[in-house]
Amino acid sequence: MGATVDRDEVTVPVGAGQAGVGDGAPDAAAPDIEVPDIEVPGAAAEPALLIPNAGDLTWARVVLSEESLAALPRQLASVGSAQHRAVVWVALTDGLATATVDPRLVVDTFAAAWPTEDNPSILSRSGALLSSRVLGEYLPDEAVPEAQGAVAGAARARLGSAAPGSTQVLAAARVLAATSRDADLLRRWAAGEGLPDGLAGDRDFRWLVLRSLAVTGAATVAELEAARAEDDSLQGNLGALTARAALPTEDDKAWAWEQLVGDHGRSNHELNALAAGFWTGRHTDLVRPYVARFHRDVPALEGRVGQDALARVASLAYPRAVVEEATVEATEQALAGGSLSPAVRRALVDQRSVLREVLRSRETFA
Repeated sequence: MGATVDRDEVTVPVGAGQAGVGDGAPDAAAPDIEVPDIEVPGAAAEPALLIPNAGDLTWARVVLSEESLAALPRQLASVGSAQHRAVVWVALTDGLATATVDPRLVVDTFAAAWPTEDNPSILSRSGALLSSRVLGEYLPDEAVPEAQGAVAGAARARLGSAAPGSTQVLAAARVLAATSRDADLLRRWAAGEGLPDGLAGDRDFRWLVLRSLAVTGAATVAELEAARAEDDSLQGNLGALTARAALPTEDDKAWAWEQLVGDHGRSNHELNALAAGFWTGRHTDLVRPYVARFHRDVPALEGRVGQDALARVASLAYPRAVVEEATVEATEQALAGGSLSPAVRRALVDQRSVLREVLRSRETFA
């Protein structure tokens, strides 16, 4: 195994040119010291993982070397400090946004390191990054099935090794529920059967499972309505709306969009739930017609929705899932029109920026 080098742990000996201890005068007599090169056994076996700013002591953006990136799948799990591992994951997140890190490398690193990760914060943040951003946007459609299997496999492995009822179990179960295409497992979990310790009666987790079933068309409207009737709460209503909006049929998308932009007396929370589910899954051909409808219909909500709430709805309902130049062009045309409210304009500018990052990544690593 190659050496893992932490730049924050490198020390420089006091020597020539340093201030004297007694009166503050320069120590002109300090000798020059020649330090011989030292060979570390095994260090040349494979590229070393070098983590700049490993202690997270500056605001500088960390850029990992090509050698360090290549070493990550093999070496990240052996980095002992959670702080250092967190710095690596932040660097990978930044690298995705700047198109300097291949999303497939992020998948490989996750698959290798996540099954032994213990830190709850790293588990949560990296799990969300993979299940939402990498699988949802950065990877091209043809690369998703294999990557999704790798992410789900890592989550299943972490779930199997975690202490019952621990935070690690909860994190692993959520990633597995979000990425697994094992419909039998998800159906058992939705029915409350064979749940990991600590998740019995967890309504939020059940709706996550039902949403995953809905995305692939493995749940029906009747099943979602039955689940909502069993969970007759605000959370249950919102979970049902998100799952219903995720169903991959023309009729279900038409229903969800009408509920989102039509005058049906929906609360701000309900609008957010509908928007959050609408674009999930890789159903580009199905939802592409709604790119134009978004730019027409969502700004028109201004008369019924307050500015703060409208900014949130516009961000969630933005068609980032349609990763095409045509989506950017539609947004730029809307921005150039000059009729958008400040809230919608800000949301469109922000979301267009994120979409451009994803487009640049796909072009770079195609």
